[in-house]
Amino acid sequence: METYLEILPVLSFKNNLIEINGFRHFVTTALMLHDDIDIRTLSVLWIDPLNTDIDIGDVLNTWVLYAVKRKVKELVFSVIVDKPQSFVFPECVYNCEWLTDLHLYLGSMYHSTLRLPESIHLSNLKSVKFEALHLNEVLMNEFFTSCPALESVTIKDCIMGDLEIISHTLKYFTLAYSSFNGIVSNVASSVLLFAPNLEVFDIICHPSQFCRVIRTKSLVKAGVKIIVQEKRNNPYTYSELPGESKDVYAKAMMLMLEKFHNVKDLTLSSRFIQDCFAEQPTDLYCDEINFPLENIEDYWKPGLTSPCEPLHLKVVELVGVYGSVNELRFIEVFLKYAVKLEKVSFYWNRDGPANLMEIIMKFEEKLRSLPRASSRVSTLFY
Repeated sequence: METYLEILPVLSFKNNLIEINGFRHFVTTALMLHDDIDIRTLSVLWIDPLNTDIDIGDVLNTWVLYAVKRKVKELVFSVIVDKPQSFVFPECVYNCEWLTDLHLYLGSMYHSTLRLPESIHLSNLKSVKFEALHLNEVLMNEFFTSCPALESVTIKDCIMGDLEIISHTLKYFTLAYSSFNGIVSNVASSVLLFAPNLEVFDIICHPSQFCRVIRTKSLVKAGVKIIVQEKRNNPYTYSELPGESKDVYAKAMMLMLEKFHNVKDLTLSSRFIQDCFAEQPTDLYCDEINFPLENIEDYWKPGLTSPCEPLHLKVVELVGVYGSVNELRFIEVFLKYAVKLEKVSFYWNRDGPANLMEIIMKFEEKLRSLPRASSRVSTLFY
């Protein structure tokens, strides 16, 4: 047993069945008993719905010092409380040469503040995940430049300013905001992502949170879901936005899409499609209007700065489909230009109108009449 612990000591603690004070002493004792054994993983889930009068930050700092002393590689803290917190971890954790994974979820209904030091150097950090945090814009940008081996970045429900990530090692990037979050349109301004070796890109955001992606020739999989209005996110909410905002958002979406021309697996929400075609009718179903198929590029090309036919695309998924004209226009572009396309999947929104099945049948009928560059492509409906 001692040999096994020396090879792979993983410590995971959850207080869901333990009283808070007892849990604190239990974890501290366990760490003290590992004083002569290196710790590979320290994972702590702290749930305190009663908001007991305990300085959580001070307790976590004590555990961090033990973990860093024992050459911790993976540090995972999940704190679920119903009050805002402020966390200032010891600087040694931001200069730990052994640390490879840092995952911090430090808030619940409120965002906690993570105060980063000015000096950061995580030479071996490969994965970072920040969730439900209030982050300083300047220090966050410095954080990413101080992680030369970074491969995976996940940011969920965080409040921050403009974010800039420049990394030649980054392979996976996720930026997401929960649909129930009432301040989703204010949590971030823009993201600049320069990652030439990025393989997976996944984003759930408000259209104002423009993500500018630069040089992603290695991109294999991309997913984009747009949230317009949190409590009623359906095709009609986009029409409620000011006309000027629609135009700005549409151009931002098209610029983002332009970077995906080499991607092999692309998943888009129907909201993304409505944003791309800002000047066209967004509430018409495919059986309510006739449009000239030969002019389909007129709805596609104007928003782009350069040609971007999706030549390498193999799989396309449309989620939350309503059977609108814009959805049909959008998918026609991929059918017409993607010579390697193998599969197109439509996931229908079952909360549509009463005659949804009739709309689906007409949508399928129009879809079959569209020209296809690939002879192997199949269309699936869910």
